[in-house]
Amino acid sequence: RTRTGSKAEVFFVGSVNQQAILSQDPLALVIGMDLVSRAGLRLLPPTAGLGDALEGDWGLVGAKWIGSQCLIAATWRPDPALSAESVEKQLQARAKQLSDWLTQRAAAQRAKGTRGLLVVLGGAQPARLAQLQLPPGIGVISVGEQGGVQATGALGRELAQGRDARRWRKAVQRGDVPPSLAAIDLAERQKVHTPHLARQITVRGPLITYVVIGFIVAIWLLEELATHTILTSASDATQAYFLGALGNAAPADTQIWRYVTSIFIHDPADPLHVLLNGIALYFLGLYAERFYGRVAVLSTLVVTGIVANILWVLLTPAGTSGFIVSFGLSGGLCGLAGMLVASGMGRSDSIPKGMAATARQYGILVLVYTVVIGAVLGGVNNTAHLLGFLAGLPFGYFLLPSPTFSMRTRKWLETILLWSPVGIASILLLWGALEVVTTIGSSSPL
Repeated sequence: RTRTGSKAEVFFVGSVNQQAILSQDPLALVIGMDLVSRAGLRLLPPTAGLGDALEGDWGLVGAKWIGSQCLIAATWRPDPALSAESVEKQLQARAKQLSDWLTQRAAAQRAKGTRGLLVVLGGAQPARLAQLQLPPGIGVISVGEQGGVQATGALGRELAQGRDARRWRKAVQRGDVPPSLAAIDLAERQKVHTPHLARQITVRGPLITYVVIGFIVAIWLLEELATHTILTSASDATQAYFLGALGNAAPADTQIWRYVTSIFIHDPADPLHVLLNGIALYFLGLYAERFYGRVAVLSTLVVTGIVANILWVLLTPAGTSGFIVSFGLSGGLCGLAGMLVASGMGRSDSIPKGMAATARQYGILVLVYTVVIGAVLGGVNNTAHLLGFLAGLPFGYFLLPSPTFSMRTRKWLETILLWSPVGIASILLLWGALEVVTTIGSSSPL
């Protein structure tokens, strides 16, 4: 069946005659509905690459490929005239076809695991099903006309097991009304297409990225106002210090609010500082928000920036290097870069490998660009950049993808852990703002 319009899709593999046969096959329809609604498979059109790998007449063919695993399941109803030996030979050949398709698909997306299921409906029951040499990762379930069920090979909960086949058979034997092709089509759209569309709408714009860019630009404009009206006689470093920069000696290193305020201020004498950081944040945020969600990006930006500041103070004592001030979003930006470099690994391995690889390139590019520019220009805190990058790697590895991206429900503990750093940082930021306003608002701040 095809849909015409902006994009045509064939939801059921095979000819119109085959679809007509399927509509009269209650068992195939029950299986198709179960694989779509429970396992989340998508019924594949020939344009998905099946034409190169699957040959002959098949029933329903559904697959699911995301992140580190590829799944495929297919039904096949042998010709009743075939002998049990002929069924066994064709069964092995078809299992090989499924394995070949999985190999092609896994290579394309660099997946680690594959799983295939071939459901044989009716026909002569293979006498030596358990002894058949099946490709790795392929399971076979044979459902006989008289209700007998045999299962062998790599069967798992991802697709179906022998008990699922018995449930399918019982549903038909009870006389349950089987789902129609249209009902399976609708179930697929609700299970696969609709969440995918909602996911695209949800992550259409990196909202937090835009908010943070707007925030640092607004802060920079306020810095400009202060340096041209109040702090006119101070040096650049002194101006930054009174505006909330972090220092590596007392009292600056003990004023904990500076570990947050220093993240969001930039050099008031150099608009390129805030401009380049804003551009870098935009490109990193495009992928980071899409993969991990808004609150995770904000939490990572703040936490990695703070961690980079703390470690920089510890590793750069004023006694050996003199008093230095540090400020800017770059430490947190390198934290986001580290997050993207680790995306698609660990607990985030459900992120499609191609997307993760592209995001990883962005992360590495931003890190190299930041470090090289800092080394060439001088006066740039590359120590904080590298520390922020290292602090961001665990976020990309251990954080789960966002609920809208992975179609899951976020647990309350996860929500608390993500929002807590944001809440604490907000309090410290307000505290710092009051301190800065009080200091530069005095009659003689210098």
